[in-house]
Amino acid sequence: MKRGLLLIDRGSREREASEELEIICDAIKAKRDYVFAEYCFLEVEPPYIEDGIEKCLKQDIDHLTIVPYFLYPGKKVKNAVTDVMKFQKDTKVKFVVTKPM
Repeated sequence: MKRGLLLIDRGSREREASEELEIICDAIKAKRDYVFAEYCFLEVEPPYIEDGIEKCLKQDIDHLTIVPYFLYPGKKVKNAVTDVMKFQKDTKVKFVVTKPM
């Protein structure tokens, strides 16, 4: 099975936030548990969730693990993650949304 991973963060204009997510994704790819690891943002700056999902679905994967990178899942996060599932209906890729980190 070819698995991909998508981290969803709130978003920040601070470069350090993106750099941290890049480091996490690189570490995940280095372990080779996932053929693809990417991040996106709920708001503030791109890539937004739709962009992240579209990029993931262009990869050769069978399974996509979506991880909300939040301490607590507030209403915006819950709604956004629920909306993510609408992208699964037109693909054979299985989506699994984890609890927030």
